[in-house]
Amino acid sequence: MAAVIVCSALSCDPKPQDRPIPTPPTPVEPEDPDPITMITIPGVYGVEGGDIIFDYSKDQLSMVKYDTGCTYRLINPETVTVVSVSGLPWELTTGQSVSFLYRVQKHGHSTVSKRYQMQVMQVKDGKAWLKQDDKTFIVLAL
Repeated sequence: MAAVIVCSALSCDPKPQDRPIPTPPTPVEPEDPDPITMITIPGVYGVEGGDIIFDYSKDQLSMVKYDTGCTYRLINPETVTVVSVSGLPWELTTGQSVSFLYRVQKHGHSTVSKRYQMQVMQVKDGKAWLKQDDKTFIVLAL
């Protein structure tokens, strides 16, 4: 007995049906980073009283958390100087606007005490960059 194979035009066609090829998404162009993010040494730049930059061989960094926020400090035991940034939120996020008190104390006496309003430009690799303008900014070690 001979077998009869019947093929319709659709079922025996070895060529698969053409499928639409999706258009690949256009990659988002990364924005150029703000130039201040190239500065990686913690410190205060362009603030009242002048720049104070962390020196790993002489200075200490600390952070104190409290109920409503936190304070970052740069301490130099040799010169008995404490630089503090107080009133920041516990967590900083890029784009956030923050207000804080910047203070420098030498031998227990305040030499600078000024309130600043800055924008968080970037939080990355255990650091945060806060910027008022191109000349006045802070690099925090978190």
